[in-house]
Amino acid sequence: LTDIKEQKKEADARLAAIRDDLSKAKEQMELIQGQVVLTESQINASQQLLDQYDADISAKEADIAELEVQEQEQLEEYQEFYRQVRWMEETGGTSYLSILFQASSFSQLLEYATLITDIMEYSNRIIDRLENTQQQIAVARDAVQATRDEEAAVKVELEEQKAERAMAEQRKDELVMYLAHDIRTPLTSVIGYLSLLQEMPDMTEEQRQTFIRITLEKAQRLEVLVNEFFDITRFNLTSLALEPLSIIRLYSYR
Repeated sequence: LTDIKEQKKEADARLAAIRDDLSKAKEQMELIQGQVVLTESQINASQQLLDQYDADISAKEADIAELEVQEQEQLEEYQEFYRQVRWMEETGGTSYLSILFQASSFSQLLEYATLITDIMEYSNRIIDRLENTQQQIAVARDAVQATRDEEAAVKVELEEQKAERAMAEQRKDELVMYLAHDIRTPLTSVIGYLSLLQEMPDMTEEQRQTFIRITLEKAQRLEVLVNEFFDITRFNLTSLALEPLSIIRLYSYR
């Protein structure tokens, strides 16, 4: 994307240098079309990024859902264990300390102590697993939010790229319109001088030759403009609403 941006900047600079020179209309159109192609590449790359972001978010949300199931199971396991311990203490007068006092020998005391240690380790393992799962969920949620933020930034860039593409297409259309308008000038002159030659049969030979020379020059200029016009219409232009203009109407404006 960075390389494409640099290419677009270079094209912008070249286009700015010849923007007002209709004699370089073909070069302008090629530069504008190049910008359209580069912008399309940016749009495609941005869309691929958005698709990847969507896939990543879906995968991470699925992982979070699995972790939340584990969290609920571990929480229920801990709550059940805690209820059993509380029930033993409340109904039987049994606590870790009272169990030790029930020992009738040193060996039994060691056995009860080992039992208590096992119970406490089991309790700690449940808590550790629960805390670890909750930490994984928090990290995963942060990752999803970070991906959403990046996705939002790319969406903004995508809209800007689409606006740039639309603007470039409009500039192509405007260039065609300007060139089409520029064709009118030599065409009007050609029609005017030919009409004078027809309307003034008594003009001197010198005047006639002058009018013929000027008409030929205007016709040659018109040929250049028409060729440029057809050259630039090779590019993918958006639909233009061109109004047909009759030669008679054009002559009436001179």
